[in-house]
Amino acid sequence: MKLNTILLMAAVSMQAMTASAGDYKVSGNIKGLPDNTTLVLTPFSHFDEKPIATATVTGGHFVMDGNVAEPMGVTLKVDGSFGGIQLVVDNENATITANATLESRPNGDVVMFSDVDIQGSPLTTELQKKLAIRDTLDLKNQELQNRFMPFLNTMQQAYAANDQAKIAELQASAEFKEMEKANHEFFQMVDKTYNDVFLAHKDSYWGPMLMVCLTTFLNEDNRPVYNQFSDAAKKSWFGKKVYEEIYPAGKVGEKVPVFSVTGADGKEQTLATLLTDKTYLLIDFWASWCGPCRRELPNVKKQYDLYKDKGFEVVSISIDQKEEAWKKAVKEENLTWPNFRSQEVANLYKVSAVPTMYLIDSQGRIVAEGDNARGEKLAAKLKEVYAE
Repeated sequence: MKLNTILLMAAVSMQAMTASAGDYKVSGNIKGLPDNTTLVLTPFSHFDEKPIATATVTGGHFVMDGNVAEPMGVTLKVDGSFGGIQLVVDNENATITANATLESRPNGDVVMFSDVDIQGSPLTTELQKKLAIRDTLDLKNQELQNRFMPFLNTMQQAYAANDQAKIAELQASAEFKEMEKANHEFFQMVDKTYNDVFLAHKDSYWGPMLMVCLTTFLNEDNRPVYNQFSDAAKKSWFGKKVYEEIYPAGKVGEKVPVFSVTGADGKEQTLATLLTDKTYLLIDFWASWCGPCRRELPNVKKQYDLYKDKGFEVVSISIDQKEEAWKKAVKEENLTWPNFRSQEVANLYKVSAVPTMYLIDSQGRIVAEGDNARGEKLAAKLKEVYAE
C-alpha cells in the first residue's frame, strides 16, 4: 500500500454533489479558548496555505465571513497550532459549537476539539458522510494489529535489544510471512476504497477535494485516477492543487526557486550567497520531530565530510513550528553546516512532506531530488559528479 493511503482512510459515497458558491459566514462558540485567541479558516491542502478568513475569540464566541468562488473544504483551527474542525464553506451560514483543550507538545501546540456540532451547512454534513467509512477502515486496521500484537511485541523487544539473530529468526518465521500477507491484502483493499471514492466524484470538485482531504501527500501513483476526472473537476481549486502535486515542477536540469532566509544569528542569506564558491549544494527540508529526517543525517554527515573540501555544501531548512525545538535538534545532531527555519521557503519549494531534498549545482540547477537525493543514491550521485 502507498504511504499516503496508510496514514489516512478514505470515505465512500456514490453521490456527486454540487452547490453554488458565494458569501459565507462561520460563527459559533468554543469553550476552552482564551480571549484574543486567533482562529483561522485554512483550505484543505498538503501545503501551508494562507487562511481565507480569521477571527478573534471573545468569551468563546467568534464570527468570520468571506466569499469563495466555489465550495471550499476548510479547517477551522487556532492559528499556529495543530488540530482543527473540518467543514465546507459556500453560500451558507454555518454555526459551530465545540469544546477545546490545548496540549503543548515538543513539536508544536495541539488543540483537541470535542463535542463538535455544526449546523446550517449541508455540504459539511455531506462531507461527514463521505468520511464515515474511515471509522470502519480504522476498526479493521485495529483488528489486524490486535491479531498480530503478541508477535509485534516480540519483534519490538528484539529490536530494542539489538538482537540481530532473533530479528532474523522472526523475519524468517511463518507468522511474519502471514502478517505481511494480511497487511498487503488490507492495504490493497484500502487503495481500492480510495480510488472508488475519488472516481465516484470524478465529475465535480468533490473528487480532487477528497484526494487532498483524505491523504497526506500525492505523487505520480495518483495520476491514473486524476486523469479520469472531468474538465470541471480538474479546473476546480482542488483540481489545480492535485495537479501541482502529482505533476510537480522542479525536475532534473531545472533551476530551483531563489530564496532568502535569516539564521539564528539574525543574518540574512540568499541562495546565491549560499552557493558562492560551492560546486554542489544539498538543500535538506526537515523537522526535529521527523524520524526519517534524523535517521538520514548520519549519511548526509558522511557525504559532507567526504566532499566539503571539494566545494560540497549542505543547507538544512526546518519546518518546525517551535524555534526552541529546532535549535535543540540542531545542537543534538551537531549540524555544522548552515541551518535555517522557514516555512516560507518550504512553501516556495512546494514541500508537502519531510524529508525533502534537492541536490543542485553551482548554477542552482537540480542534479537529483527526492529519493534520488537521499541514502545510497545520494552517495552514488556525489561520487559520480565529483569523479567528473
